[in-house]
Amino acid sequence: MKTLAELVATYNEAAASLGEKPITKFRDRETAERRVAEMLARLPAKPGPFARVPSRPALSPLSPPREGTQRARCIALMLRPEGASYDEIVAMVLAHSKEGNVAQRVRDIIGLAHKAHGYGIEPSEDGERLRAIAPPSVTS
Repeated sequence: MKTLAELVATYNEAAASLGEKPITKFRDRETAERRVAEMLARLPAKPGPFARVPSRPALSPLSPPREGTQRARCIALMLRPEGASYDEIVAMVLAHSKEGNVAQRVRDIIGLAHKAHGYGIEPSEDGERLRAIAPPSVTS
């Protein structure tokens, strides 16, 4: 249980953060507890230990991929009316990259086409091909 002096200190800390005038004493314990509770309720809530805090800055505005890159070539394949098959995308990646995990690289290209460049990605009706839908900033 806090003493009246501790309640005054708590009240004055909260009052200072809200830009209000500090006090020197309370009339009685009941008044002190009520006014401290009211003052603390007016303070903006602090995020808890598990609150979601952005760990990195927001993505920059959408930009088209650099010309001639693997990603740009794969997006160009997917922008065709018929789209691109997985095998065509893999062939493009193999033709323009060093050794590495090709499946992961294909997933990266498709994911970044959507996330970083704003292209919509949709499968064909039979599920064999992928089509890219240009974002409004590229088509206008």
